[in-house]
Amino acid sequence: MLNFDLYKQLFYRQGLMDLRLNASLPAFSVTAIMGGSGEGKTSLLKMLAGLVKPDSGEIIVGDKIWYSAEKKINLAPQQRSIGFLFQEYALFPHMTVKENLAFALEDKQQVGQIANLLEMTGMTGFENAKPNTLSGGQQQRIALARAVINKPALLLLDEPLSALDQQMRMRLQQDLKVLLACYPATVLLVTHDESEAARLASHVMIIDEGKAAKFGSTWEILGKGNIDEHTNKAEVIHIDESTGSIAVLWGGKLMTTQWHNKENLPQPGEIIDLPQIIN
Repeated sequence: MLNFDLYKQLFYRQGLMDLRLNASLPAFSVTAIMGGSGEGKTSLLKMLAGLVKPDSGEIIVGDKIWYSAEKKINLAPQQRSIGFLFQEYALFPHMTVKENLAFALEDKQQVGQIANLLEMTGMTGFENAKPNTLSGGQQQRIALARAVINKPALLLLDEPLSALDQQMRMRLQQDLKVLLACYPATVLLVTHDESEAARLASHVMIIDEGKAAKFGSTWEILGKGNIDEHTNKAEVIHIDESTGSIAVLWGGKLMTTQWHNKENLPQPGEIIDLPQIIN
């Protein structure tokens, strides 16, 4: 469980803004942080990581206090169990892929994890390659592997896939889902892409004017209502077996509808024809 209640006065070109955010997130959940530019999304991640000190509030992960203004506790970033991935890959250019991962590994006895992560991300055979010889997608796979290699309690992702083309983004979204299945963490993902949030996140927080304007399940926040056109294929995102309702990505939007046969529900990730799901 991640609990935070934070206040920070931020300075922007428009002047001062009061950032006041609080939430209680289930352990191992993925929460998409969305909102306009300059609303404090990256500042929230940096406060959770210990890179920026809040003006007041607290951060509690599990039963451990990472920050408390009242109790005068403020753990350094290296004392917090975090993985942090920015838009920039930030790989060491003079090190090989294997050396980049080994450098990040805190327990040097666990070097076998490097081979496992390379296999999971499809990067086996690139151990001795330097970052500048890899494509952007390959570099980001290594950066993702490095972010999870120490099995952090909290994984902070700041628009990590925004610089990639759509096909590569979808491939890396799938890679991230595979990594999180084997290296579970509570995840905060900053994104402007509703379809990315729908594929990856269980919860969504929308920040507006420094406050959490909306917070809830991905279905509750991003669902757009019922499908009323049947001309395209759609990707199944979420299924409610008790009601037979399903959420699908259609035209980049998360839509909800009723499945016609509760005994034969589709699977998440399956591509279906929309006429199949209309009663």
